[in-house]
Amino acid sequence: MEVDNNLEAMLMEYILFFSRSGDQLSSICYSPDTIMSQVDVLPHPSVLAHITDAHCHPMDGHDSVPTEVMERLQINICAMSCIELDQEKVKALAKKFPEKVTPGFGHHPWFSHWISTETTLSTDNTQGLSEKERHYRNLFLPRDSAPSLESEFAEMLTHLPDPIPLTAVINTLRDDLLAFPSALLGEVGLDSYFRVPVDFSASPRIRTSFHVPLAHQIEILEAQMAVALEVERNVSFHSVKCQLATLELFERMEKKWGEESWRKISIDMHSCGFSKEGWIDLEVGREFLVFRKVNDDFS
Repeated sequence: MEVDNNLEAMLMEYILFFSRSGDQLSSICYSPDTIMSQVDVLPHPSVLAHITDAHCHPMDGHDSVPTEVMERLQINICAMSCIELDQEKVKALAKKFPEKVTPGFGHHPWFSHWISTETTLSTDNTQGLSEKERHYRNLFLPRDSAPSLESEFAEMLTHLPDPIPLTAVINTLRDDLLAFPSALLGEVGLDSYFRVPVDFSASPRIRTSFHVPLAHQIEILEAQMAVALEVERNVSFHSVKCQLATLELFERMEKKWGEESWRKISIDMHSCGFSKEGWIDLEVGREFLVFRKVNDDFS
């Protein structure tokens, strides 16, 4: 039996969703024939209509999702954006299928180095360089960097895009959120584990020694979350190896915006590695209210 690859992926998600073992998802790989044979055992459409995939990336590696796939999709989805190109793709998907798609707009921490700020464009130590090299050199090669990193940086630089000014990112983000009343901010967050690849589009990806500086990630994230708070939108938040930084960020945002504004939005923690004690500190000790839902429309 021949099955469209995208449809196969969608059905795979269905089967994995309904084949939980304890708290872990089954990692069994199903053949296309097996996947199709499972369609009849899915819950009734009246049940599926109440299910939302709160975090997915249907546009990764695709310009669009086939109409027939979306028409057969029986659940709702929150479609995330990660980079500049994603924003328009997700926007188009949400416009075409408004009853099934809640769009998420934002820039993922893995790509936050693609965004420039006044700090990264400083000419203090990078005079005479192009704006692109100045930005990335300020991020990845501070004064005390080992000389051996130069060749690795030079190779990576050839594959990196021209950086986008943070001001442009924020202006577009605000426009997109306002254009879609149900849209959320996502996927955004912090990640201290991820190492920047030489070429993100390559397969396999070769990782470099470079991490996106946490201070830069925080600057990009706080600017995006400020927009979410301004227009009262929920957030899909990625947090990997950044428990303390995430808690401190939430504390700063609540203090800056006030408890009333902070509690108007919900935060869906994604790829979250918090310890049990971290969750207690988040939800009880610091009296933060972090909901595990994304959009009231689907509650």
